[in-house]
Amino acid sequence: MDIETTGFSRDRNIVYLIGLLFKTDIDVPDSGWTLRLMLAEKESDEKELLSSFLSFLAGRRDPRLITFNGVRFDLPFLTARLKHSGYDDNSIPSCLTEDSGLDIFRIISPFKKILGLENLKQKTVEQFLGIDREDQYNGGELINVFHAYASSGNEIMKNLLLSHNHDDVLGMSEILPILCYAWLFSGQDNSDFLSIRDSKVVSNLSGTEEKPVEMVISFESKFPFSSDHVFDNGSVSLSVSGSSGKLHLPIVNDTLYHYFPDYKNYFYIPSMDTAIHKSVAQFMDNEDKKKATADSCYVKKTGYFISQKEPVFSPVFKKCRKDKCSYFCIDDLDSENADLEPYLLTELVQLAK
Repeated sequence: MDIETTGFSRDRNIVYLIGLLFKTDIDVPDSGWTLRLMLAEKESDEKELLSSFLSFLAGRRDPRLITFNGVRFDLPFLTARLKHSGYDDNSIPSCLTEDSGLDIFRIISPFKKILGLENLKQKTVEQFLGIDREDQYNGGELINVFHAYASSGNEIMKNLLLSHNHDDVLGMSEILPILCYAWLFSGQDNSDFLSIRDSKVVSNLSGTEEKPVEMVISFESKFPFSSDHVFDNGSVSLSVSGSSGKLHLPIVNDTLYHYFPDYKNYFYIPSMDTAIHKSVAQFMDNEDKKKATADSCYVKKTGYFISQKEPVFSPVFKKCRKDKCSYFCIDDLDSENADLEPYLLTELVQLAK
């Protein structure tokens, strides 16, 4: 659903056009879709327009509205105009007052940056998805066209009004695949949607030695992505094509530390630069040990590591105790039995931040 209004004020301006795209017969799988445009011939026809809209909703079972920025604009505007026309709360359908539908704008807003969207206009989303649409006017410019049409009944002006709303409503249905990207970066655990295909460590030859440089997690999506895209935050990158995706994770060669949380039960051994449990340290001379602190209660390991924003795999390693980023050693990962989906989902969320 999409509406056209004569301005932003719910008190002073009116709704003059409501566009709807709906299943022709919800009980018949192949009944197709109907696009209906309801236009007020003049400002005084708003009440009749709203009445026709309510009659349409009354004929649908549990209607849910798909909108673009409808939660902030379309729905409260319609509700306000209905009250202005004399309808009380009990006669206004719940689909206009409750957040029971689907607002595309609201869902994709948190992912504007990772999607590389200049703004969150519907036309910008269409361009991201490779949908090319020429629109002579925007909604604001058409306000004067409506006033002129209401005075003259000019058919050319009428067609301009209908054409714009027609393209907006139809375009809204065509940008629904953007929700696949929003789901991907939201971290929602939905095994019906995503499945891990495989993971592998990629190595480069350095002299006579092969050194691992990245781990690639490949996955399949139940719903295909509309076009090929690469998303990169400077370290982790994601490529999607069709119904497949690959997350590329850099591998670092370093010496990192695993910290024990219950440091009061450990002793630090300076000569070994490590902490050992008091049950073992009791057999050592006092001059060879000292009580561990939170910062010295660790064991260290040199190897190849991959970062994890959330501690999915253990043992967890850090560069220092207060480091917000943690790592796991690839030698500790059983690639055949590891549950990679929780890790993949958390990394996709971090990629989008």
